[in-house]
Amino acid sequence: MNDLANTSPEQLNAQAVAALRAKAVAELEMLDYAVLDVQDIHDADDLIFDGHKLKIEVYSSGSDEGVRAAHKVAYQAQLRSMGLVRGKVDKKYGETSDKEEVDRLVAHTKSIIHPTWPFSARETYENHRFGYIGKQVSKFIAEDGNFAKPSTPS
Repeated sequence: MNDLANTSPEQLNAQAVAALRAKAVAELEMLDYAVLDVQDIHDADDLIFDGHKLKIEVYSSGSDEGVRAAHKVAYQAQLRSMGLVRGKVDKKYGETSDKEEVDRLVAHTKSIIHPTWPFSARETYENHRFGYIGKQVSKFIAEDGNFAKPSTPS
């Protein structure tokens, strides 16, 4: 006998909702991370160092790491705002904001993929002469489409 024949409309509805939720999660949620192929300073070609492409695994804004990074940034902004309300001026605002941006990028970096890259993520992002790398990572994070699941034919 058909199992659906003995199922109440409420149960059918709950089963349908559960199935639709599972389908939405499988098809629509973003990936936790994706790989950025870093471009050279001219943004014209892959960045090659020591004969290898530089790639960076980047956490999405929807990943646990990305959410924690966003909360940390929001908290730092709140602290700055509260200080301004109290009349405290951050005389090192530029340095502070640079450090916060480096912290955000580091929090979003899962790994640097390169066999001989001689810098950690933090060292890479702190080096202002590598600023074009940090800008690419920041731009990559901001574009949720970079973390889309691959399309499957219907």
